[in-house]
Amino acid sequence: MYDDDFDDEDHHERDLQTSCFNGFFRSKQQSRHTKTNSRSHAPTPQEPHRHFGVDLATLYKSEDLRAQTEDGHVPLVAFLCVQYLRTVFNLEGLFRVSGTWGEINTLKASFEKGIIPNLSTCENPHSISGLLDLFLRELPEPLLTNKLYEEFLSVGDIPEEQKVPAMKMVIKKLPEENTQFLKYMLRFFKDLIEHSAQNKMDSRNLSIVFSPILLGGELSQLFLTRWKIQASIIELLINSSDEIL
Repeated sequence: MYDDDFDDEDHHERDLQTSCFNGFFRSKQQSRHTKTNSRSHAPTPQEPHRHFGVDLATLYKSEDLRAQTEDGHVPLVAFLCVQYLRTVFNLEGLFRVSGTWGEINTLKASFEKGIIPNLSTCENPHSISGLLDLFLRELPEPLLTNKLYEEFLSVGDIPEEQKVPAMKMVIKKLPEENTQFLKYMLRFFKDLIEHSAQNKMDSRNLSIVFSPILLGGELSQLFLTRWKIQASIIELLINSSDEIL
């Protein structure tokens, strides 16, 4: 953390926590609305280009919806967002400063019509991080899956020297599609924090932002009791990704 920039570390973490909780709550509301208006998370013949709210296995079946990387297949939206964000690693507040909601919605609508937007022409770079955030939040279930939620959290309760081996065992239970995407995102996070002196997003801050997105969890538990545990799990994944994956 950066003492020169933040007078009170706990206050800064609470701000990040509150911001993440609010975003997570909005995503739950949007998810309920989406499910009310859609019978399936798979694109229909009438909407073959649908990217958002679609499970990874379905996305990976279409060459138009996926990208190939050294880590395997990843969703095209995430790939293009990450490619752009790599050009602005020095931007302060990535994933902490909000993007322009109208611009984010316009970009999403373009993807859903099968039109790939030129992200470099966006007026607000934070809209691209917002679009990636939105894509992850709208997955039918968190990247680390609902089924393994408690197993991931249990890693936080064991001695430090046992955490990496225990995490490896849980990761092995993920579907292959999720593992490929997780590898890609963790590689991106590690590259991002190399510029933390400029962007003010170290592994701790990233873990606070992304723990509710990647792990999920019930809102009441997340906000009142579990956010620090969840953040510690994501921080372990980021800092020890080379050993774990």
